[in-house]
Amino acid sequence: MEKQTNQSSLERDQPTELNLCPCCAGEGEIVSNPEQNEHSVVCKCGHKISVYNPTLNEWQLNVLKSLWNMSLVQMELSQKTKDALNLTDNSLLVFDISNYTLLKSFNTFLDAITFMEQRFKKDMSRSVLFQLRENRLEYIMVSDELWEDLTD
Repeated sequence: MEKQTNQSSLERDQPTELNLCPCCAGEGEIVSNPEQNEHSVVCKCGHKISVYNPTLNEWQLNVLKSLWNMSLVQMELSQKTKDALNLTDNSLLVFDISNYTLLKSFNTFLDAITFMEQRFKKDMSRSVLFQLRENRLEYIMVSDELWEDLTD
């Protein structure tokens, strides 16, 4: 019989991939510098996100990847990145809320919230919606807000 614990599994929360670099649309690479206890995701253009710890365990790797993924939301997007993701002004982007992996982009609000709802119904995965406006992503909503009115 398998032992049951109250510890949640990290498996579902692991980013499956890294988002493209917001600066150049390049792919980030995980690099470690043991002498400085630095672990980073680095792009060829120089964009870099780091964590500092003597080791890089599974949880810390998840944090590092999530921080890299969040940079797509926090920074101004280059034209190369917008082109690579096929984005135009007002495009809607849905991210996995647990690690900010970009899931999909949409042209209409209805398509975006329908995707968020289907994803939640499938396996209770939460997501967050942003809209591209003048090279920056603006927060719109978290999938939980789709059902707020139903519980009031």
